[in-house]
Amino acid sequence: MVQSTRGGLEAVKASILAMVLLAHPKPTHVVCVFTDASSERWGAAVIQVPREGVRLMLDFQRHQPLAFISGCFRDASLRWPIVEKEAFAIVETCKRLVYLPLRPGGFKTFTDHRNLQYIFNLEAVNSGVTRFQADYLQRWASAHSAFRYEIQHVARERNVCGGILSQWTSAIA
Repeated sequence: MVQSTRGGLEAVKASILAMVLLAHPKPTHVVCVFTDASSERWGAAVIQVPREGVRLMLDFQRHQPLAFISGCFRDASLRWPIVEKEAFAIVETCKRLVYLPLRPGGFKTFTDHRNLQYIFNLEAVNSGVTRFQADYLQRWASAHSAFRYEIQHVARERNVCGGILSQWTSAIA
């Protein structure tokens, strides 16, 4: 990466850090995990919403950010199909931020990849992928079964929280 680009990236990161205040997890709130993946990167935003506001449309909820996390795919993971990259974003977020989703009431995951609702269902039969992929995804689903969660589909244009971390950093990196 060119030095001036790296300096610009660091300036953008510093600006974002200065603007976004992270909240402390509250037991009275519902934790929501927004994830997304692109061909080269993945990202997630973990937020909390007051329990009484969780039934509102996403645009009207009072989001309080708890954490932002992102990463890039390297080597063999660059060749994964997008469904595996999207699943990885969920699994990796919960693994790295395990203290946030481990809650008595569970948490909600929002993704713009509708298939993940079925892939993380251990009883589901997924005939649309190869045996190798099915085994791979099933292992992730099994590891993820330690959590209480609900996966909800959200339209791509509404998945701003997760999407910006996977798409924006792809353009900068």
